[in-house]
Amino acid sequence: SIDVNGRLCSLCGMPLPERTDPFRHYVQRSDCGNQSLFEHPENKKKPLVQFTRAAHGNQPETSAWCELNSQKVCADTLYNKDVLYQAKSIDVRKEPAVHWRTFDSHYCDQNGWLSDDYRALQHDFAAMTVKATPDVA
Repeated sequence: SIDVNGRLCSLCGMPLPERTDPFRHYVQRSDCGNQSLFEHPENKKKPLVQFTRAAHGNQPETSAWCELNSQKVCADTLYNKDVLYQAKSIDVRKEPAVHWRTFDSHYCDQNGWLSDDYRALQHDFAAMTVKATPDVA
């Protein structure tokens, strides 16, 4: 797909209207793709941590998801403070059934993300961030 700057992008869609609160306004980051894998394939060999930058001035923090324009919905999830942003933005009706029916469900289940304690936090970004911190540290 194409991002807001006209660059090739992987998984960079907006939440589907039928999956969102009509009063919620989502924003796509427009500062991503500076090190795009599509324009700079040599970046595939670099450690992902090299693309992490803390927020400064008017610039939000950034990560490999944003900089590489790969699965950019992760960067937009954090920017919009909605842990379900990615789930709301991917139309599984257009994806190969074998992928999301087998991989995604097992991946989420094996990581414990379908447990009651995670599901209870699905609309609480701050609490989910605290709970998830040990998983990403």
